[in-house]
Amino acid sequence: ADLCGVIGSDESGRLLMKELGGTRSGRGGVVIDPDRPTTRKSRVIAHNQQIVRYDIEGRNELKGTLRQK
Repeated sequence: ADLCGVIGSDESGRLLMKELGGTRSGRGGVVIDPDRPTTRKSRVIAHNQQIVRYDIEGRNELKGTLRQK
């Protein structure tokens, strides 16, 4: 099965694509947008319980050529 989503052309996006290369999942549905960061989600855990989660992400619309992919 192919994964689909949008990533940035940053270090996090490159690492994700590298990790996906070692799996059976296809990467054909992954779109790389140079104008946005790859979403990163971080969790703060204390006593085995999630206290807070914060996300770093771009929420801008995909441009026409990327949207068509």
